[in-house]
Amino acid sequence: MNTTNQNNISTLKLLLAGVVPALLFCILFYDNLFHLKPFGLNVPLSLAAFYLLMAAAFGKKFFRLLVRAPFHSVYAVLLSITFVLFNDPVLLSINACLIILLVGEQIMLGTGQALYAPYSVHMVGDSLSCWFSLSFGGIGGAFRQYRNENGSRFSGILIGITIAVPILFAVIPLLLSGDAVFAHFFTAAFGSLEWGDIIGRVLIALALFVLFSGLFWSLANRAPRKPPVSAAPAAKKERTIPFSASLIILFALSAVLAVFCAIQFFYLFSSRVPAGVTYAEYARSGFWQLLGAAVIVMLTVLLLLRFGCPCTPAAFQLRRILAAFLLGCTLILLLSSFSRMTLYEQAFGFSQLRLFTQFFMTALFAFLIIVILRLWLPRIDLKKCAFFCFMTCYLILAFWNIDAFIARENIKNQGKKADISYLTTLSADALPYYIGLLDESDFTITIIPEDEFQYDTAAYQYLGNDRILLYQDDETLRQAWHLRRMMRSLESSAGDWRYFNVGREAAQEALAANPQLIENIDKIKEALTAGLS
Repeated sequence: MNTTNQNNISTLKLLLAGVVPALLFCILFYDNLFHLKPFGLNVPLSLAAFYLLMAAAFGKKFFRLLVRAPFHSVYAVLLSITFVLFNDPVLLSINACLIILLVGEQIMLGTGQALYAPYSVHMVGDSLSCWFSLSFGGIGGAFRQYRNENGSRFSGILIGITIAVPILFAVIPLLLSGDAVFAHFFTAAFGSLEWGDIIGRVLIALALFVLFSGLFWSLANRAPRKPPVSAAPAAKKERTIPFSASLIILFALSAVLAVFCAIQFFYLFSSRVPAGVTYAEYARSGFWQLLGAAVIVMLTVLLLLRFGCPCTPAAFQLRRILAAFLLGCTLILLLSSFSRMTLYEQAFGFSQLRLFTQFFMTALFAFLIIVILRLWLPRIDLKKCAFFCFMTCYLILAFWNIDAFIARENIKNQGKKADISYLTTLSADALPYYIGLLDESDFTITIIPEDEFQYDTAAYQYLGNDRILLYQDDETLRQAWHLRRMMRSLESSAGDWRYFNVGREAAQEALAANPQLIENIDKIKEALTAGLS
């Protein structure tokens, strides 16, 4: 296909760049968003397909794009793999957002369209500009290219598709009802689709075709920004905090934290406590307060360094030493908070919030070390270091399989005393570790007429129609509700390659080994559903 002088991407490539991702979305993601099926293998496959599409559309330009922001691809690919391995909904939601942001900023950096310097919080603005500004802004140019190419050939294609779609909606149902073999192959290829789904998929596909056509046209035809923001001369920083004020703040904080750190070494880290206080009471509290104090101190030091007025070399050296000392004390604060949290977990078990907090402490600890080095090595770019530090720590968390870790460790440390009700609220990754502690007899129910009910026999729920559901207790009913919700998610994705997930496969095997438990939970669900209807 020949291109015109105004078009930097051939019309055929532009057409494919609009059609392929639209079709892939309808095949791979429609059920995830509109039928709430869990994600799986479809996420890394779609990311790989998008990169291949970029390579086919732009060739060498695409590889230059990868070279300019290589770590964005590495992080995005690694995050996409977590959808095949794990099921924690909080982490997977964050992973999805990060993948979109990383790929969007990578495109903007590689094509010279970036509004801000790389590796900063402004990546959110660049990504939104990519997915929205370039997409919507390029729609007009893309369709002008379709209309003007080779005597309106592509305009004819689009008109033909627009007319063919409603005709197919009328013909396909007749063919499905008229021939069983055709209906079998159609169902095998597309599943049991309802007409609402078919119409929805078509509308989504048309909308995405328009948006991706606009995006690729913009990427191909918009000239790079000159000069790039990253190459622009840095504006002179305003210095508004006098040296005397900085000195007072640093001295005051240093004095308080020096005393606090001394107490930590004398008591907490040496397992000694003053009379009248038990070590358990002393160590298993205060971690949230200490984490908050560490964050406040770190932000204070960074603001003093950023806005502190110029001073003599000797005064500058003093300010740097005090800042380094204060940041060192902040490291002790984080260590104290981390150790307290660890002791608390040993006594009361692990939870998502506690582990998320510990990972944040770890990332903050690593970043503070970099900030201390920055005091003596001015060439260190704090923005880039913060990006890599927190992204790397988050990747470790994303691959930790946190739900499985919580279930395994809580049961190992607490045995039957572990909080099973909490574990059932976790994802399918945790199920294989606690299902052995579930007693199937606890989920046995009895439905009796209301006039035969004795109020002191057991917990109960009124179902209506003069019927009463008896069960063990409220905790058992909550466990059954969470387990049934998980089972429904497992059933919806079973046997479909698009949603393959290692964690869900292990959970399916664990449930298959407990058929009576499944049957009892299903009975509870059916009874409650009948009562609510």
